Amino acid sequence: MQYLDYCCGLVDECYDCLQIQAKASTNQSTLPSVGQRLHRLHSNHHEQSRSKRKDTQESCPTIEPDESKKFGRLDVVMIFRSEKQIIVQPLMVKTTKALQSKKGKAVLSKLHPHSRRAKQITRIALRDDKLALNKKEKKKLGNALTSRLIWFIEANKQEARTKDPSGQPALPIPSADLSTLHVLITSFIARNSSLINEETSKRTKHFSNRPKSTALEKLESLRRSELIEYSTNGFLIPDLRTAENLKLLDQWKDEHRCDRSFLARVKLIRLFKDEPTRVMEEQRGATDSFRLDAGLPTPDDDDDDDDDDDEDVQLIEVDE
Repeated sequence: MQYLDYCCGLVDECYDCLQIQAKASTNQSTLPSVGQRLHRLHSNHHEQSRSKRKDTQESCPTIEPDESKKFGRLDVVMIFRSEKQIIVQPLMVKTTKALQSKKGKAVLSKLHPHSRRAKQITRIALRDDKLALNKKEKKKLGNALTSRLIWFIEANKQEARTKDPSGQPALPIPSADLSTLHVLITSFIARNSSLINEETSKRTKHFSNRPKSTALEKLESLRRSELIEYSTNGFLIPDLRTAENLKLLDQWKDEHRCDRSFLARVKLIRLFKDEPTRVMEEQRGATDSFRLDAGLPTPDDDDDDDDDDDEDVQLIEVDE
């Protein structure tokens, strides 16, 4: 308890000194760094030690406030005044670069396998592997979604050219006509059928017991996962029923070069195989302010009796 009171006194003195320095400085919003706080506590501790031993000739060791590398080998003491307890929390090193900057590669190669530093290296290696795996999976999912959206954009344009060879831009699909969207989904899932048949014919042509090739396994796995998505969670597609969303899709594909940050403005929906009339909104898309900032044309108001205040407001229809 005596040591706790002593530590609390040091913390109070450190806090008062740093508050005075912060008020005197020009930038009052600047908070003291860890180095400054440790330097102040270190100085207060040695000042009290000198006052008790006036006849000592020992010089006080100095610590630079901003040299964070010197504090990497220290332990942080957390003091809880209300609970009257002290918790020692070691500083956590999270990256390999920070660990190597403390003692160098030569020292790290001569560690004991059960030492504290060896455990830090193991923890950092596991963290790096986890981050790399998450980054790879995120990139893979992002590329798959980009390819899917581009396929539906081009398929909608191709269907529009088939219906109207004059070259008019693609019109939105009517909201009540969900069968067209289901046909597009079926065509998308079966887009690799020719490649699957070709790989299967190669396999059965030479040897009947020949194992499946890597390409065939990937294609079958992709088609199987898409069928499961279509049957259970709903198949994710862009909403092709509004002219605003079609305009946003064209901007995302052409002007913004499939930028993922712009993709948040695009409305995405899910359709279900067993429930053809069910539509679930996956991503709402751009709000009215975003749509107006993008310079998109507002729909003409067919009802002349509507209020003038609602002319610039565009409502996003959500299917229940």
